Amino acid sequence: MLLQLASCTTDESTLSMVEGVDSTRAAAPLSSASNAGLAAVSAQVDADMRAFVPQREGFSFVNPNAGLAGWAGRNGVRLGGGANEFSLTFVGYGREGAVEPMAAVEGEMGACVHEVTPDGSCARQLEYSHGDVTAWWANVAAGLEQGWDLGARPAGSGELVIDVQVQGAEIAGDAYELWFATDGNVLYRYSALQAWDANGDALD
Repeated sequence: MLLQLASCTTDESTLSMVEGVDSTRAAAPLSSASNAGLAAVSAQVDADMRAFVPQREGFSFVNPNAGLAGWAGRNGVRLGGGANEFSLTFVGYGREGAVEPMAAVEGEMGACVHEVTPDGSCARQLEYSHGDVTAWWANVAAGLEQGWDLGARPAGSGELVIDVQVQGAEIAGDAYELWFATDGNVLYRYSALQAWDANGDALD
């Protein structure tokens, strides 16, 4: 199961991390071959930038295309900074009325994401193992994806519940799409819910 997260307004702290191109320089016209080569290089640079970077107590990441920059640690993912900072933390899993709390665990680099990098290399997702459920984050071109792989059915009956704690943002939306609004008026869209069963068949 996965959900996708992207910023919908400009976050200056994100832009400051990816700026550095002098747009005032004049350039000679490029051939179509040169344009294709530059596009391929640019796509690879973007893919490399989206890699999770190990730090002392977690991982930093940026996603210029989606306007995201943040930090992933034991207590979830933190995005933005200052008045625009908010966090998402996986805190529980189970059946409705019988949700089991999840302890904080260290993240580690895991499986290759579904998106192939331009040079064909493996871009890895960040995974948090909680026994029968693995929570993960994949930083792909369209945005930051949050997902869960369930190794077994949770005990009991009723609706499956995955409990995610949101701090630092107001929440609005419906069953298909959520919007997170920070104190600094940055909006993040949390959408594109998808789920599959053990056979890989899509669920409604």
